[in-house]
Amino acid sequence: MERALVCVLAVACFLAGSLRPVEGQILSVGARVSYITEVDLVIQQGTLGLGGQAVLGFPVIGLKVQGTLDFYFPDCEGVDCDLRDVGLNGLWTLPIPVVDPYLGAGVAVIRSSVEGEDDTDVGLNLLLGLGFRRLFVETKLQLLQDLDNQLVLTGGVSLPIL
Repeated sequence: MERALVCVLAVACFLAGSLRPVEGQILSVGARVSYITEVDLVIQQGTLGLGGQAVLGFPVIGLKVQGTLDFYFPDCEGVDCDLRDVGLNGLWTLPIPVVDPYLGAGVAVIRSSVEGEDDTDVGLNLLLGLGFRRLFVETKLQLLQDLDNQLVLTGGVSLPIL
């Protein structure tokens, strides 16, 4: 019994130590501004969006989990429309000093509404990003089932919580 308790405590200490990032950041939250190059609603043009994100880091293995929520404001030429994007992505941080480049992939859920008719599309996110201190820029390709594939350019700030 004592041996099992010692093993459990050793594993817990190892996991707790692996969650502490090299730069002291486990969890961060941030604000984002995004631009979609193509929106398949009423018109075919880009649109701006505002959103937030939360990132949970596992620095020992160089991985992060990123959750995002963005609200876009398309110009639908007098038609009532909106667009929301929820994403859950896995990010792999490349070991390069000074900057924090990363690659990622994940799931995108896009919810659009035109004149009260809602549509939901699910697809794949492919990401390439670069962080520097608390700022980041990111390019995301969304491969979607029903809507046209979209290229999303994002920039923002990420503030450490833990």
